[in-house]
Amino acid sequence: MAFVVHLETNICGEMKSIILSMAMFVLLAGMNLSCKKDECTGKITISYLTFEDYGGIDCGIIINDQSRGVNYVIDSQAGLESTVECTTLPVIDFETYTLLLGSYESEKDLAYRSQAIIRDCETQTLTFRISYDSEQKDSSMLVDYHAVIPKVPDNYEVEFEIQVWQIN
Repeated sequence: MAFVVHLETNICGEMKSIILSMAMFVLLAGMNLSCKKDECTGKITISYLTFEDYGGIDCGIIINDQSRGVNYVIDSQAGLESTVECTTLPVIDFETYTLLLGSYESEKDLAYRSQAIIRDCETQTLTFRISYDSEQKDSSMLVDYHAVIPKVPDNYEVEFEIQVWQIN
């Protein structure tokens, strides 16, 4: 975008200065409006932290009949205390962060592989993807998982996706 400012030579110096300042203001205001603060497009992987990063020791989801196979999006200290038990409870700033937490029950033996948080800016979803390797052992197993992520925007939906990879 280009601005051409043409000043007549008979306008006094002070008036030139005012007109030039106004033109610069309009130019800068237009540039500011064209810049987006959140340049997120498509899908991106966002970083996460764990309980240990916040001083939590030996933490896990409180398992009972109501919590088996359930996923939680926790945004308060009370929510943390009612769903997690630890030797030392982590200190999380819930004004800035959200805790994603859940458990999964399997008919097979599972070994943790990886996890990722995927932000889809177009559909406004966050997907917490947890991957496990499975062996042919027929022993049921309950696993839990968690991630502390930047605060989930109010207009976003959170999804949990468990992937189990068969190891031959």
